[in-house]
Amino acid sequence: MGYRREVVDDLPDASRGFGFFTFIAGTDVLGVRLAMDGHHTVTAVLLAVAALTWIVLGYVVPWTAVLGTSERPVVARADGTWFIWVVAAQSVAVAARMMLYPLRPRDLTAPYWVSMGACAITVLAGARIVEMEDAPMVNATRGLIGGLAVVFWAFATWLIPVLVAAGWWRHVANKVPLRYDATVWSIVFPLGMYAVAGIYLGRADHLPLVGIVGSAELWCAFTVWCVAFVVMVVHFWRSVVHVGPATVKTQENA
Repeated sequence: MGYRREVVDDLPDASRGFGFFTFIAGTDVLGVRLAMDGHHTVTAVLLAVAALTWIVLGYVVPWTAVLGTSERPVVARADGTWFIWVVAAQSVAVAARMMLYPLRPRDLTAPYWVSMGACAITVLAGARIVEMEDAPMVNATRGLIGGLAVVFWAFATWLIPVLVAAGWWRHVANKVPLRYDATVWSIVFPLGMYAVAGIYLGRADHLPLVGIVGSAELWCAFTVWCVAFVVMVVHFWRSVVHVGPATVKTQENA
């Protein structure tokens, strides 16, 4: 290895050690792209390399960067690269999924909206920490957490058009029938969480625009809730009340 000493020096560095996980994410991104073109053998090799590297680095980096240093507090040197650990794990999961199952229009169901809701929960948690009363740990991390909350809010915002486009691709471009099922409520929760997160983040980080977006999104979430509720009632009436329990039971037995 041409830069062995530099690698050894970076591993115990809390601000640089987690950057090694970019190798895993990059390898899986390449593998997923090749799988989309049908190069499954190459993708399998890249997945194996990435998975093995993820297992090794998953133990080595946290141990050397966090537990293997005497510097305290370690969190003082934490930065956004720590989240690459999570991204690397997600990239392995995505690559494995592409190897096992093809991505079909009917697979893009409503629960995919939960990914946006997860980001919104992170934003809300960060905003609440920023608003906490002064304490040594809070004061040391308030700026970092406030900045990361904005990054996660921006990513959640970016996901909304992507998820809408995925729904269009599923139901309009590929003509998958749009019918009610319980998973529709997986859209309502993320929208509501995104609205609440925006309101709190706007107040905590003094970002009026984010707060305005959150307040507007709250009405959007309420509208989607009303639509989902009405559709649920109509579905219940058509499938149970109007048809009759006996007919439904006969259809289920058939």
